[in-house]
Formats: sequence, C-alpha cells, structure tokens
Amino acid sequence: MIGISLIAIGVEGFLFRELNWIKRVFLIVGGLGCIVPGWKSDLIGLGIGIPIFIWEWRTNQLNRKLVY
Repeated sequence: MIGISLIAIGVEGFLFRELNWIKRVFLIVGGLGCIVPGWKSDLIGLGIGIPIFIWEWRTNQLNRKLVY
C-alpha cells in the first residue's frame, strides 16, 4: 500500500503542495522499491519516500503557522 501511495503522489505531483520534478521522480522510485518483493528493496523504498514525506509535512506545518 505504501508503494502504491508513493507512486500515486509522484505521478500526481501533489503532497500538501505542488512537488518539483526531482521529488516526484524520487517518490516514484521509492514506491517502485516498496513494490518489488523483498525486505531490502522495501527499506530502500521507504528510505527514499519517507524523508520526502516528512520534509513536505514539516514545510506545510511551518507555512500554516506563518499564515495564521
């Protein structure tokens, strides 16, 4: 499920805000890594996708505080 979600976010190009093409490519690669069977590829995929997700979430939280 995580792999499909990462691929969908990468293809859509939106996670809390628009993503640049580099983040989109990394999310797609991370999602494909999560789909490939094996725990090593899962760790690689999560290692690529989760930091981008956290980065975007934190940026969104900071921007919300600045607006209010």
